Amino acid sequence: MNDTPYTRRFFGLILDLLIVISLFFGVILVVRAFGLYFPLVEFLDADRPTMLRVFIYFAGFYLFYELFFSALLMTTPGKILVNVEDEYYRGHTFINVVLRCLIKTITVVLGPFTIAVSLAVAVVRKSGQSIHDLAARTRVTEETRSPRLIGLFFAAAALALTIYFYYAVLKGQVFDFAKLNIPTLYG
Repeated sequence: MNDTPYTRRFFGLILDLLIVISLFFGVILVVRAFGLYFPLVEFLDADRPTMLRVFIYFAGFYLFYELFFSALLMTTPGKILVNVEDEYYRGHTFINVVLRCLIKTITVVLGPFTIAVSLAVAVVRKSGQSIHDLAARTRVTEETRSPRLIGLFFAAAALALTIYFYYAVLKGQVFDFAKLNIPTLYG
């Protein structure tokens, strides 16, 4: 199978990030619906310790997303939508999946700089493997064996959760805007 062009890999990453963020919104709604505490108001108030805690929650959720779909399908819904798949040369073992997903999560969560470094490594090497691919000895190929319906289902579910989340926010079911400490020009 052929290696995937960088643009398709990038669009797969963007789609995965959008799906994960939307699913994370859904988790926040479920947590709040059960009356459990989630520091959303403090997060929106830009309280630094709370922002770090929510960031760690999101990183853990992203790692779970990557692990779940990589172990189950050898690809993620975002990659399914752009028709790419991970190919494991040392075998599709638990250790390889965890190693690849952990390094990819760290790369993605740390932001644009680490993503650019990972892309630069892939461009410099003739094999086109990024950092997480090198660690787990994988390649991203142009064809997926997973049905596109799976990717479309998760993309549609993510869109529905996002719309419902914002609807619940506007209805005041998630948090009360009056509690937000929003700075104004008039003090």
